[in-house]
Amino acid sequence: MFVMEAQGQLKIVTARSGNVLVGYIFNFLGRHPHSQSSLYSSIDNMWLDPAYRGGLAVLRWLKLNDAMLDELGVKKRYIGIANDYMTGRVGNLFRRLGYKAVETTWSR
Repeated sequence: MFVMEAQGQLKIVTARSGNVLVGYIFNFLGRHPHSQSSLYSSIDNMWLDPAYRGGLAVLRWLKLNDAMLDELGVKKRYIGIANDYMTGRVGNLFRRLGYKAVETTWSR
């Protein structure tokens, strides 16, 4: 993971309360195989302590993550969330940020 971060392929955004880690977002960055000029990101994992999920804190945190990706020149963003969350608060949160569901990922 340290190598990926050093090569600019991994950007981690954290949420802290004082010195205590209360959340993280793992953004993997890459170039599209057909268009090397197009930088994309994929959130592989994100977590926020349940005590900090209320109100607009998570929205502000994700907007900070998006701003960081904008600064890096990311053109396309992917976030995988389970179908169970698509109609609930998590789905509503990403729709509010301008994301839209574009495909289904199958897993076994």
